[in-house]
Amino acid sequence: MEQIIEGVKGQINTLTGKKAFTSIAVCSSNGMLITGSVDPIVRLWDPRSHEGTLVKQSFIGHCGWISSVFWNKMRENLFISASFDKTVKIWDIRSNKTPLYDLVGHSDRILCCDWSVNEIIVSGGVDCTIKTYRRKI
Repeated sequence: MEQIIEGVKGQINTLTGKKAFTSIAVCSSNGMLITGSVDPIVRLWDPRSHEGTLVKQSFIGHCGWISSVFWNKMRENLFISASFDKTVKIWDIRSNKTPLYDLVGHSDRILCCDWSVNEIIVSGGVDCTIKTYRRKI
């Protein structure tokens, strides 16, 4: 199936998950995807893969739905995830065993997050607050 989007013609691929998606982010340097779903697992996908599963890694550490995921703009191996469990976690795709850091401070579900080029992480949630965190380089 081909589709034209704003004058660009290209192949449309479909990636199928087992749960509804809530968030997706594309790494600008390598094309890898991270996704959040209506479960507590963040998944790393390689849409270029032609063998086996497209899900390359699963990151387990949250206790609630994943509401938002975001790549670090400067370091392609780092990303953050926000969850209904009231935490933001910093992950390194080189090790999916545990998150590098757990960022806390919200009193209710987190709905969104972002990570700026100057290492400031922001999150917003149902508690009607925006929290900011600075990651030391």
